[in-house]
Amino acid sequence: MHPRTWLFYFFSLTLILALPIVIFNYWMDPLWTFSHSHAYNQNQVGFNERQLKTNKMYFNGLKKYDALLLGSSRSTYINQADFNGMKVFNLASADMTPYEYKEWIEIAKKIKNEEFKYIIIGLDFWASNKYLTQKKIVQNKTPNSYLNRAKELLYRYKSLISFDTFQKSRENLKHQEEASTIDYTRDNIKNTILVSPERKKHVSILQYNKYKNTIYGKDYIYDMNLKQLFLELKKANPKTKFIIFTTPISKTLFSLLIKQGNYIHYKNWMRATIDVFSEVHNFMGINKITVNPRNYPDLHHFYPFVGKVIAKNISSANKKMKKYTPATIVNKNNIENYFKQQDKLYTGF
Repeated sequence: MHPRTWLFYFFSLTLILALPIVIFNYWMDPLWTFSHSHAYNQNQVGFNERQLKTNKMYFNGLKKYDALLLGSSRSTYINQADFNGMKVFNLASADMTPYEYKEWIEIAKKIKNEEFKYIIIGLDFWASNKYLTQKKIVQNKTPNSYLNRAKELLYRYKSLISFDTFQKSRENLKHQEEASTIDYTRDNIKNTILVSPERKKHVSILQYNKYKNTIYGKDYIYDMNLKQLFLELKKANPKTKFIIFTTPISKTLFSLLIKQGNYIHYKNWMRATIDVFSEVHNFMGINKITVNPRNYPDLHHFYPFVGKVIAKNISSANKKMKKYTPATIVNKNNIENYFKQQDKLYTGF
């Protein structure tokens, strides 16, 4: 057989064998690079949130959104459709720190081609630990690296012939009938099942020891750069209204924060945030959310139904919910009185 003929048959056979994989990967679209939706790709296993959400932004656009939500894995459990009076895109992802906020916002603005009316940030006290955030900066890829990958020549088409993509497609197809601990819908909404008491106990013990020994323990160093980072955010987005809230960790974990001697750092963290953003919707401490263990699958991630309460309470059209809100709006005028009240409440922790 002539070499050219052999090559023709070889590549033809390869194409024929690969075609079903390409079609299946396109149909399932586990990387969120296309916009089609059907009954068999509604629920997808959450993996590499940063790349998935970047792909969704880049290939589907952000024109219909006027608000952006940033934060760590805790904030991923807030349904972006639960906010009143604003169209929110939830860009929160695991281990996101304040050092990434500015770059993620710039990426989103570039894709949207205009500034956002609102930027909502779920602040986590763990991210005030300089040792921890610096460690995560080294571990995590830069936000722009995810955008650069999405912009690679033929990226979304090349991914269709990937066996890794095929594996994710198969997993997602199976996932339609068997919900796992965590999954995402095609609309960027994160769901989770109620975990068993045994699993919760196991995870909670691990988390408690981790926070005690490292995050709130000997490795804790308050990050003096936070205020400057927040000032840079405000300066880079002069037309945007920032809405800041603190994520509600369980009473058990907040008590540990105090026992480990970090209450003073918690106060400094709040003061620095309010100095820049004027007010904070504070969900931390002892309130209706944090005292109820049923609101958590572990010690600090809350269930989506709690995320709904948070979204409704900090939205622009939340006047009717003020009596229900578990959060305290702390601002420049009431912060010191607020701390005096809290000092009495936490005596003996």
